[in-house]
Amino acid sequence: MTYLTHTPDEVADTLKVHVSTVYRLIDDDKLDAISVRSRWRITDESLRRFMGLAPMALMEDDGHTYSVTGCEERS
Repeated sequence: MTYLTHTPDEVADTLKVHVSTVYRLIDDDKLDAISVRSRWRITDESLRRFMGLAPMALMEDDGHTYSVTGCEERS
């Protein structure tokens, strides 16, 4: 499964805040992020959850639809 990720700078632009605010949100565990080679990345799902938006479903070839809330069978 592939995830769309954003840099802290991209998230700052999206939220219209300074990048240091994004790092503070990550440090305060208010915005989920992963460290990739010592650089923070924020998944699209995490950003949408933080913004209060519904998660986007990810369709996979195995016949299931995946989202933040889990997995369901595709008809």
